[in-house]
Amino acid sequence: LWAWGRNFEGQLGTGTTVGELAPVPTGDADGDGTPDHDWTAVAAGTYHTVAVKGDGTLWAWGRNLDGQLGDGTRSNRLVPTRVGSDSDWKSVAAGFAFTLAIKSDGSLWAWGDNYAGQLGTGGSSDELRPVQVSGGIAWKSVTAGLYHTMAIDAAGQLWGWGHNDYGQLGDGTGLDTPLPMRIGSDVWQSVAAGNYHTAAIRADGTLWAWGANEWGQLGDGNGGLGIFSLLPVPVDAETDWVDTAAGASHTVALKADGRLLAWGSNANGQVGDGTTVDTAVPVEALPDLFDTT
Repeated sequence: LWAWGRNFEGQLGTGTTVGELAPVPTGDADGDGTPDHDWTAVAAGTYHTVAVKGDGTLWAWGRNLDGQLGDGTRSNRLVPTRVGSDSDWKSVAAGFAFTLAIKSDGSLWAWGDNYAGQLGTGGSSDELRPVQVSGGIAWKSVTAGLYHTMAIDAAGQLWGWGHNDYGQLGDGTGLDTPLPMRIGSDVWQSVAAGNYHTAAIRADGTLWAWGANEWGQLGDGNGGLGIFSLLPVPVDAETDWVDTAAGASHTVALKADGRLLAWGSNANGQVGDGTTVDTAVPVEALPDLFDTT
C-alpha cells in the first residue's frame, strides 16, 4: 500500500503529519516497522483512509473528529488502527467524514458523521463504531459522496440515502432521507458518488448522471450556476460504458475499448485533456496515450 499528498491529519498512515510529493510505502498495521504486503482494498475520504487486509480485518487512519475511523473514539490516528474485531470485511467506501464497508455476507455497515442521514441507520446521530445499514439487504457495492451514499444490491437494484439538496440521490424529490431508498426500477452495474452528484452505468452499458451540474459534471451538455437534475439523465446514447468514478465536481468513465473520458470542473486539469477549460460533455482524457488509428 502506497500513499502521497497532504497529511496534516495523518491520512497517509506513515506515522507523521508530513505531506509527501511522491508515493511512499505505508500500511504498517502490525507495528513491526515494515509496511504490510497483504492489503486487498482501500478507500480515501477527505481526511481519512480505510483499508481491508487479506485476512478480512478492517483498518483506518487519519482524522477522526466525527468517528469516521470506527474505533470508538474521536482521536486522530497517524498509523493504521483496527476497526473492531471482525475478520469478514470485503470492501470499503469513504465520504467526507463517514465510512461504509461491506462484509462477506453482503451486509453493509456505516459509521462517522450522520447529519444528513448518510449512514442509512434511520437517524442522524454520529456513530463511533460500525452499525448495520437498515433494510437487511444483501449489497454488492457502495460509494460515498460528500454527505450522501449510493449502493447497488445483489440483484443490481440501485439505492441512495443521505443528503439530497441537489438531487444527488436521483429520486426526483430533492429531500434528504436517512434510510435506503430504491432509485427507479432499472438494473445497474456500477455507481460513483461525487460531492453533490452521482454517475452510474446500467446493465445495458448506458451511462447516467444526476445531481449538481454547475461545472457540467453530469456530462449531458448542460451546466451552470444553479443547474442540477433531480432524476438520472443520459450522458449520451452509447452503450459501451464499463466503469465510472466521480470527483468533487467532475466525472470520469471508461469505455469498453479502453478509452478514458472525463467532463466537468477542470480548473486544476482534472479532466486530463491538456487544458484547464471546464467541459459539459465527455472529452478524451490522456488522448495521446490511446491511438485509434
